[in-house]
Amino acid sequence: MIYSFNQSVQGYHHKLKNKPMQDYSASHREDNHEYYIAIVADGHGSEECLRSDIGSRIVTEIATEYLIKFAEFILESEANYSDLLNTSLKRYNPIYALKSSIVSTWYDRVEIDYKQNPIKSSSINIFSLYGTTLIAALRIKNCLLLLQQGDGDCIVMYDNGTIDCPIPPDEKCIENVTTSMCDQDADVRMRCSIINLQAQNILGCFLGTDGVSDTYLDSSQDLGGLHYRLGGVHAFYKDLCLKILQPYFDLHAYLEDFSKYGRFSKAGSGDDVSVASILDIELINQAKFESDIYIYSLEERLFWINDELRSKSRKYNMLKAAYNKDKKQFFKKLYVNRNTVNKHKFNFFKNFVPNKNRSAIKKIADVGHFRDISMPSQKEVTQQQFLDYKKLFDNLRQEQLSLQGQLDQYYSSENSI
Repeated sequence: MIYSFNQSVQGYHHKLKNKPMQDYSASHREDNHEYYIAIVADGHGSEECLRSDIGSRIVTEIATEYLIKFAEFILESEANYSDLLNTSLKRYNPIYALKSSIVSTWYDRVEIDYKQNPIKSSSINIFSLYGTTLIAALRIKNCLLLLQQGDGDCIVMYDNGTIDCPIPPDEKCIENVTTSMCDQDADVRMRCSIINLQAQNILGCFLGTDGVSDTYLDSSQDLGGLHYRLGGVHAFYKDLCLKILQPYFDLHAYLEDFSKYGRFSKAGSGDDVSVASILDIELINQAKFESDIYIYSLEERLFWINDELRSKSRKYNMLKAAYNKDKKQFFKKLYVNRNTVNKHKFNFFKNFVPNKNRSAIKKIADVGHFRDISMPSQKEVTQQQFLDYKKLFDNLRQEQLSLQGQLDQYYSSENSI
């Protein structure tokens, strides 16, 4: 059963700043289920792109229109369908015509919108005002067509749980810099991929704006294990597959929470989030996906525990050194005067001296006294800080060992299969 869907939500940070949602998305299913369409667009957030929310809506509407026309053209004859599957992209003119039509029509409609709502400025770049990315997918018969201009996720998922990014990366998309529909060479730079679904067991495709990928540290680097590059993005879409199987699943609420809190991550991106998909839900490998998600979540927790231990180790060692120094000075300052020892001062030993030293200290205390300390000294505060910090540090180490043990057991079982 093929299922197409889309959803866009305003980012958590955008809500706090009263910024409009700059993402837009769409999905379409032909009445006779002969083709399916999914689209996401991400309007740029920079100050010069004041109308990017309109630009993303316009390009989504245009892409939907032209993908429907393209699908109807493919369905006109078996020869058209065969050419789509078997002709090289460089030689297949209908694809170039499709890309050119989307770009040129976007320029035309942006110009119309601007003339209706002009801005009084001599130096303004009209099309940059509406700058946006675009990712689109068309599934027709046993063919999957993918288009992308700018950054974002465009992935295909196989029935065995593996994931691929069939569209090659754009070398101009670096960190917060992305190519755009407003670029002069957008029709040339727009990347494309055509996949024969008969040759590969593909569960479906997922399209997502960078509000998804910016949530995960491994979106830009390989951190090992299931935290390979884009591992978090893959875990997110696998989790989304499982959620879709649940009755009454609220995708809008799910993505709103994701923007704020993240999913298998320390926090959300706070950015607008859009996802769209064309999915064969009967091919979802529930057991495999649940296992992958569980292991990823363990690795994520272990990563942050290791990070916290690294950040706390310097303070821990400093407090430990101060604690040991205070203990040595304490023994040196003992002198004999049995009559001034009181219970309050003896509690100092009980709280800060290890058990193995208490019997020796008690013998000394029976015949000695200390300088009067009716209020806790700075040393006592430092020592208590160390004991509290040591407890926290030890708990983190215990959780670290527990998680590492679970992961080692899992990796061992995987290798033995």
